[in-house]
Amino acid sequence: MINGLLAGKVVEATVKSDTTEVGIVFKEGTPSLPKPPIDSKLPDTNMPYIPKPSSGTNGKLPSMGDLITSLIWTLLGCSILIVFVGVLSLKNIMLKTV
Repeated sequence: MINGLLAGKVVEATVKSDTTEVGIVFKEGTPSLPKPPIDSKLPDTNMPYIPKPSSGTNGKLPSMGDLITSLIWTLLGCSILIVFVGVLSLKNIMLKTV
């Protein structure tokens, strides 16, 4: 692949139109520079931001029992929410039919 998709063929980019089908107009000239962020909460460094691990875990992942307990609490909370919404919906249906 030299100068394009196939060897020996030169690829050229041409502008077909200054407007699009929806009427968007592109201005000729120099492109505008992006504006800097208004408020940066992270320090301005060239290094990527690496969050500090929490002091309570000492760098360890949670055990299988902790994960299962968390899953059980999540399922229990979702089921209570579903029952609560179902009772409210049934109450509204019963009040409308009376």
